Amino acid sequence: MTIRELFSKNLPDFTGFTNITKFKLDLQNQFDEMSFNRFTNYTGIEEIEITTRDFNSMTNQFYLFEGDNIMTVKKLKLKIGIQKTPQMSTFKNFPDLTDIEIITSRDFSIISTNSFQFKNVSSLISNFRLSGSNFTNIEYAFSVLSNVTNINLSDNLIGGYLPEIHNLNLTKNLDISNNNLIGSIPQSYCSISNVNFSNNSFTGLIPNCFICFMKNNLENNFLGNYFTNKDSANSYCGAIEPSLRIGDGKIYMEGRNLGFNGSNIVTIPNLQWEMEIPSTRFSASYTHSTNQPFSIFFQNPGVTLFARAIQNNPVVSMVTVYPNYTVIFDGSDFTYDKNLISINISNYYCNTIYSTFNRIECVISNSIEMANSNSEIIIIDNSLATTNELGTATTTAIDDSLVLGINMKTYLAVKNLAGWQTLGVYLTVDYDPNLQNGTQIKVLKCPSGCSSRGLCISRTGSCDCYEGYGGIDCSSIVIALSCPTNDSSLVCSGSGMCDKSTGVCACSDGRIGNDCSGIGCPVPNCNGNGNCDTTTGQCNCDPSHQGVSCEMNFVSCPMVNRLVCSGWGTCNNQTGTCTCDTNRVGIDCSGTACPISDCSGHGYCDTSIGKCNCDSSHQGAGCEMDLVSCPTSNKAICSGWGTCNNQTGTCTCDTNRVGIDCSGIACPISDCSGHGYCDTSIGKCNCDSSHQGAGCEMDLVSCPTSNKAICSGWGTCNNQTGTCTCDANRVGIDCSGIACPISDCSGHGYCDTSIGKCNCDSSHQGAGCEMDLVSCPTSNKAICSGFGSCNNQTGICTCDTGSVGADCSGIRCQSDCNGHGICDTTVGKCSCDSSHQGTSCELNYIACPSKNNMECSGFGSCNNQTGICSCNEGTTYLDCSGILCSVKCLNNGVCNYDVGKCKCTANWKSDNCTTPIHYLSSIDPCTTSGGQVIIYGWFSNQHFGLTVTIGGIECINPLGSENTVICELPGGSGTKDVNITQNGSSFIGKNKFQYISTVFKCPKDCSNHGICDSSIGVCTCNSDYSGFDCSSLKPPPTSSTSTSTTTGGETMNQEIPLSITEINLETGAAAISNQDVNYEISIISIVELDYNGEVVKTNDLKKKWDITIDPSTKNIYQFSQQIDQFSNITYIIKEIVNSSKKYTFAGMNLEIDQGGLKISVSIKNYQYESALNTLQLRFLSSAGETSKINSEEDNSCNQHESESDTSNIDPNLTLNYISISKNSKILSGRFINKVVSDGRSTFMSSEIVKDLSSSSTIVVGLNLPHCSNECFIDPDFSVLVSPNFEPSCGNSETKRNWVIPVAVVVPVVCISLLTLGAIMIYRKHRYSIRLFTMKKSFSVKQRFKLRKF
Repeated sequence: MTIRELFSKNLPDFTGFTNITKFKLDLQNQFDEMSFNRFTNYTGIEEIEITTRDFNSMTNQFYLFEGDNIMTVKKLKLKIGIQKTPQMSTFKNFPDLTDIEIITSRDFSIISTNSFQFKNVSSLISNFRLSGSNFTNIEYAFSVLSNVTNINLSDNLIGGYLPEIHNLNLTKNLDISNNNLIGSIPQSYCSISNVNFSNNSFTGLIPNCFICFMKNNLENNFLGNYFTNKDSANSYCGAIEPSLRIGDGKIYMEGRNLGFNGSNIVTIPNLQWEMEIPSTRFSASYTHSTNQPFSIFFQNPGVTLFARAIQNNPVVSMVTVYPNYTVIFDGSDFTYDKNLISINISNYYCNTIYSTFNRIECVISNSIEMANSNSEIIIIDNSLATTNELGTATTTAIDDSLVLGINMKTYLAVKNLAGWQTLGVYLTVDYDPNLQNGTQIKVLKCPSGCSSRGLCISRTGSCDCYEGYGGIDCSSIVIALSCPTNDSSLVCSGSGMCDKSTGVCACSDGRIGNDCSGIGCPVPNCNGNGNCDTTTGQCNCDPSHQGVSCEMNFVSCPMVNRLVCSGWGTCNNQTGTCTCDTNRVGIDCSGTACPISDCSGHGYCDTSIGKCNCDSSHQGAGCEMDLVSCPTSNKAICSGWGTCNNQTGTCTCDTNRVGIDCSGIACPISDCSGHGYCDTSIGKCNCDSSHQGAGCEMDLVSCPTSNKAICSGWGTCNNQTGTCTCDANRVGIDCSGIACPISDCSGHGYCDTSIGKCNCDSSHQGAGCEMDLVSCPTSNKAICSGFGSCNNQTGICTCDTGSVGADCSGIRCQSDCNGHGICDTTVGKCSCDSSHQGTSCELNYIACPSKNNMECSGFGSCNNQTGICSCNEGTTYLDCSGILCSVKCLNNGVCNYDVGKCKCTANWKSDNCTTPIHYLSSIDPCTTSGGQVIIYGWFSNQHFGLTVTIGGIECINPLGSENTVICELPGGSGTKDVNITQNGSSFIGKNKFQYISTVFKCPKDCSNHGICDSSIGVCTCNSDYSGFDCSSLKPPPTSSTSTSTTTGGETMNQEIPLSITEINLETGAAAISNQDVNYEISIISIVELDYNGEVVKTNDLKKKWDITIDPSTKNIYQFSQQIDQFSNITYIIKEIVNSSKKYTFAGMNLEIDQGGLKISVSIKNYQYESALNTLQLRFLSSAGETSKINSEEDNSCNQHESESDTSNIDPNLTLNYISISKNSKILSGRFINKVVSDGRSTFMSSEIVKDLSSSSTIVVGLNLPHCSNECFIDPDFSVLVSPNFEPSCGNSETKRNWVIPVAVVVPVVCISLLTLGAIMIYRKHRYSIRLFTMKKSFSVKQRFKLRKF
């Protein structure tokens, strides 16, 4: 093993290296993208890892996944940027790939559709990771990866909802974290052992299968979402529903929400549990048979449950019935799955809302409600239950119309999980609506179960015998006597048992009277202090007694307003004293208590209001504090501007308040800086004459005034210095003067401060006399022509906008013509050059595209600035010659702007491409007795008016899906046409269906020289014979030219002429010559046919081949040619050199003789004109003469004209044959009417193309179905040269037919995946293709001669 680890800027060239099995490359930044064309040459490497840190440099997915060579890599890891791609990749060159990891950039996506980037993956892949890319359709991704064990699709910007059904049948680990998925998580994802949902936008509830097992870090798989029940992960989980069964040396735990780890389950007895189906089924080895209950402990979440491996009848030990019609059954051998429980109480359905092994809780509903509910009732006794056929549980609202009582007949039944066994128990239930805590009875057993002749009363354990039976266990047959009834005609008032042998009621506990209608009191005589009311069962006590049984004396308490203890206390009628409520006082509780009961001894409590009245020297709610007064003003304590401390009698004044009573206002500086006094009535300082400021803190100096205004009102006085600071443009000590722009007028004038202007001398100018005075030119006696301003400093005119020239007399052109023209200043207009336009020549002049010498084709307006046409409505293209479609072509077509109509993709039609065009690719037929037929192909998801006829007979009950149609066909035989009609269109398949027959005839009954295998119609010849009908003698196994044959006891020597096989490397034909006869076999064309069998397109294949020869054996030739941009055909010729080759195809054992030729043909990615079309592959077999015969040989006796025989072409047979004979040589062809289309075996017909056939030439057309992914046929097209040959002309010895063993086997492959030609390896019960790739390719124009034999 050789491992290469490189750091490079490109992919290295490993040409000539043969021993590299592992390769790891770290690419530098800005790597050479074109070097990836070497990737497809890494054919011998098993593990490849390519990484880069520079995702800005990207490669093309074609280099990685769509090359020409077959890769042997098993593990592929890519961390690299990949460009956008127009179509999905196929991994077609990676047949052995088991692990793939792609970490890439967002650029890796499908242009326009943004679909999942891969169309399919190898069936061997068990680990798949794609991260960092960009796609949307996760449902399609799941369909492609349905058989992959470990899937990682994290961080791909996947949006939308999860599919309800994921179809990930073999997946154990799924990572879809860090995407943009929304919605809730469907229940179907419980079937995957480990799923990472984190960092999406999921909402709703986490399914119970996950929420019950969150404690062991499972919660990390759900972080970063918006689930509403995540906080309940650490609480008790009541959703685990286990059940047990025994079978096949194992014990199975089945149910719902059982978890994902067998080691999490601990049972008594102790077993090793293994998961079979996540969350649903576990198993353990177990050979015992026990009826003991199992203890089942789920370590996470810490829940112990119970179940029994062998189901027992449910046992009820206690029943509790509540006034809201809720019933609780306690006992054992119930179930955790409430849907398996049915309960009937007195013909009312009790809907189960909660159940465990030991308890059931249900709610009784009205019988009418029960009949309309979705809950199944198991009928054991027609008197107990009614039936609902729907079989699912719902909860029914409480109905006050329910008539309930005691001894209600009840049946409780429990199904097992499989639903095939139901066990139940009978009992009675009592109901008393007056008992708020519920009617609770202990269920007792009755003697002998009442001998099945009576109803067991659960609370007494006594029997209520049916009519005609009596005794304690109802075992006696008696003459029935009637017992008393009540007003409702209920025997013993429904509250007792009738002893029909005596006619006396035995009343239930608490019932009295001969008819049991009375209700007994707890103490029958009420202790002699009252009487019993039997209608209610309560004692009516005399006035001096009280209690349930009048057992206590009655003493009255004080009353106020006729209320005992004033209504604010509790009376003890045994002592006659009141116990007052909180905050109430007095013997009758009429007073209100004070905060401190005695008011601290400094006052008294007024119980009428509950407040203390304190004496004059105390204060507080309880008079607990002394009282000291503060000074007042205006009758307000602390003048209302402070807080009084009654403990000290001093005021604390508010801010800005002063004085002992807080009545004064504070000054900014309390002592006015010692230069004044504070007037507290207004809070201001009165300063002395030499100071100023709010606090008298500054000296005062006067400034000069003017017009009685300090600083003339144009400045600021500094009273500290007595000087004015003048405002801007003001001067003087009193700021009364106006400043000039330049204070000294530049020395060329003086400043007039009264007006603030300079008076300049005669030779200067300017606001500050700072400039010399120079004259400007004039026109029409106007300075600067009146269209400008004169600069007297320079004597130059500054022209107004729009004027030019020294004297401003010219008119300026706009933008000076932008340098693309000449301005005429007399009028102010531009003359533009030929390549520009516009008022100022600012625009380029660009011609628009034209058609028929018309700009924009006459259907738009031209913008000569951009050269772009603005097309009229309904037109398009750059020259507006295109016609827009009047409808949207949706996703199944594009608009053909040449004609203005939608051009639909191959599988769609109608104006807007919404009507699907279906097709079939293969059929699973029925036998001649009839039965189910499965038709495979593409049928869309629209199935309006779906009908199927086969041979004109309707195939009934058709059921359509996207890829299959299933129907039932009556019996028949032979080959039939198939018509599938739906959505207003029909697909007609000519000779596409063949009934499965158990008996096939062999050609010529094997000429009595072999055994016929009637199951397939193939001859197994005796050892001395050969040929499809065993009519020819087989030559010796060596290459000798003569042999001996014994006939009628006489031995004859026969000379066999040599046959020579040649491959024409130019035409791709195989030529077989023998003496003067030459046979040629070739593929001449691929013909596309419509559904009527008419030729749509013919692809000529002659003389267009590229040749590759296997250098290791030199007996394998590969021919290929391109049909169009997407499609190509490749076929391989292999010589069978050492011995004959046996193989099996479609259940038939076939053999190719030594020296034969095996031909494999593949047609790849064929682009159909219509989804209704199919292909016909045409083979030519011809006979001719050659001049190669030895001149010394006399062969005149063998000269015969060419004859062809096609009588054995029959679509009703499995094997068909053709033959051409010439000069005692026979070319025989054998082929199979079978095809494997998209991985499924189906029928294929063959026919003779009559207009191309003659006596010396036969053209056979193999009619292939419409293959969407892969179409593989193996017609076993065998060519035998069998001369009816006389070795020596003039010799009258008996002639024999000799077989010269030349065989050509032609499998045909039609693959939509871009695969290369293949040597086919057939395995029993399945078909797989291993691609054989040549390492050296060259094209030659010569004939290459094979060995003689």
